[in-house]
Amino acid sequence: MILAVGLGLICGVYDIFTMRIPNKLTVAYILIGLMYSFTIGNIKESLTGFIIAFIGSCIFTGLGFFGGGDAKMIMGIGALLGPEALVYIFVNGLMIGSIVGVFNLIRTGYLKKKILHLIISLNHIEVFGIRSIFESIDTEKEELLVCFGPCLSIATILYFL
Repeated sequence: MILAVGLGLICGVYDIFTMRIPNKLTVAYILIGLMYSFTIGNIKESLTGFIIAFIGSCIFTGLGFFGGGDAKMIMGIGALLGPEALVYIFVNGLMIGSIVGVFNLIRTGYLKKKILHLIISLNHIEVFGIRSIFESIDTEKEELLVCFGPCLSIATILYFL
């Protein structure tokens, strides 16, 4: 518990200040998770969590929903805590990130613009396809980006409460 929360907080805080999580932290998270699980005889669950996290991270990173550091942090969570905790933490991290994202949209005044964009995109989905929605979403505005590392850190803490 202390190991998972500690590593998560380190990654989350680093993400807040730099908008990235370095490989030194995330790879260490994965290796510590695998080694810890090996020493307590829980390697099968650890590998299952890691593989599920790897597959999910490839999908979400490929779609541009989060970065490589977030993906490796999720893999570390899967390796350390297994698939059950991984799903709980990932889903709650997404919910926390969504709440933060909505507050960012409200704070910057983009909420109305994004709702209008969504309505227009949904009306044209049959003509242009779903890919056009993702290609036209404006992710260049840094004030709208959500650091996912802190969301995962909070979700990890909630998992143990």
